[in-house]
Amino acid sequence: MSDTHTSQLRMVTIIFIIFTFARITDAAVRPVVTFTPPWNKILRGDAVRMTCDVDSAEQGDVTYTWYRNNKWTHTGKSFIIQSAQSRHGGNYQCGASADNISEAVTLSVTKGPVILQAPPYIYEGDDLPLRCYSGFSRPEYSVEWTKFYKDGKLLQDSGEETINLRQGDVAGRYRCERRLSMNPVSYTDSVSVPIREVFSLPGIRLTPSNITEGDDMTLTCDTRLSPYRQRTELQFAFYRDGREVQGFTTSDKYEVLSAQLEDSGNYSCTGRTSDGRVRKLSQETPVYVQNRKYNVEEHGHNRYLYPTVSVTLLVILIGSAFLIFRKRHQLNRLVAKRKPTRDAGDLASATDHTEGDDVCYTTIKLHPKGYLLSRQKGHLKAYGTKHQIGRLFYIDGRRQRSFSED
Repeated sequence: MSDTHTSQLRMVTIIFIIFTFARITDAAVRPVVTFTPPWNKILRGDAVRMTCDVDSAEQGDVTYTWYRNNKWTHTGKSFIIQSAQSRHGGNYQCGASADNISEAVTLSVTKGPVILQAPPYIYEGDDLPLRCYSGFSRPEYSVEWTKFYKDGKLLQDSGEETINLRQGDVAGRYRCERRLSMNPVSYTDSVSVPIREVFSLPGIRLTPSNITEGDDMTLTCDTRLSPYRQRTELQFAFYRDGREVQGFTTSDKYEVLSAQLEDSGNYSCTGRTSDGRVRKLSQETPVYVQNRKYNVEEHGHNRYLYPTVSVTLLVILIGSAFLIFRKRHQLNRLVAKRKPTRDAGDLASATDHTEGDDVCYTTIKLHPKGYLLSRQKGHLKAYGTKHQIGRLFYIDGRRQRSFSED
């Protein structure tokens, strides 16, 4: 790769990075609805505060608008329900502008008597708090025991109404069972909590796509942050054939200047959050650095081989078509000149010639004076009907004499 080409490639890459960074910086982070307490299922009569969390860049004189089931319901950063009723249930959204609205979050208001409370969703790496709640304060409604289950397996049998599941494999269906003193019957409720991605599974991207010995190459650990977690800081590390070649930094790129043959291998990368709670490893991507001598001698001209062959074949085809057309045109003109015309005055016959002789036909019109051949000033003139075969002239099928062609 020439120095000029390399410089142009670097310039295009820099412009692309600047443009992408500008777009990411200017993009507004979508608002998020949060609950305090963090449950989206409550009993009738309970209180709840919903807050519209937006990007810090949009703080200041911002008007917050709330919607329930796609209809305006409140204005302000927070929306407080002091004593919830069934009519307060629904899908809530908030926004700081008409074109930047949060995702809908469901609030459920139920009569119980026992509910399993959980956040509307959590992100990868978050703890999962659960609460088995009955809400009764009178002595006759005191709790005798509480149990928590996950996918049918007992998690906790301590009698506590809450459980906090630490980061890890928290996906599944949860159930709580509680017995109240007012009735020997136990009550149960269950819930599944959605777990959202903080960032997508990374992948290796190589620039440029083909590397020759001595070229600079850049590997990028490509991933995408959730639109609700755009401020999350990620760190990246790179590996070749399973061995670390660059430790964790905030840069998602690994650069190799003047790549050599030994830089070939299977590359992978790991992306993680700054607290290390979420880690994702990409699949391996093979990278081959081609030998420059081999590339120049064997492949340097191959870039021009296929276009050259194609152009050559095209020229041959066009030339052949032109020659065929020209030959056919000449043949048609020759046939048109030599083909005898047959009208009422013609008496020549196409069969009046000696086999083996070169045949040339001409038509001589019948003249009322009879049959006469004469040469005047070097030109043959005939009166009557005659048929020329080679250099022999016939009148009414009888050979007269030979004349040289003028």
